[in-house]
Amino acid sequence: TAQGGVLVPPLTLVGHYFERRRALATSLSLLGISVASIAVPPLTRYIRNEYGFRGSFLLLSAYEVMCHVCMR
Repeated sequence: TAQGGVLVPPLTLVGHYFERRRALATSLSLLGISVASIAVPPLTRYIRNEYGFRGSFLLLSAYEVMCHVCMR
């Protein structure tokens, strides 16, 4: 599923860079997913209302591309 592409890379990076206090770093990383699931729906609704369907699709697509480039 798509969640494999969302969950695995950040947790792998956290495990790679944080040897000390790895549990805390993993917990904070997973907390970000929970906060995003609360914050993103109202944000996307605002963007859709402000920029229309095509504009919001373009903005959110550009954001996704930027996220994928940063993960490389």
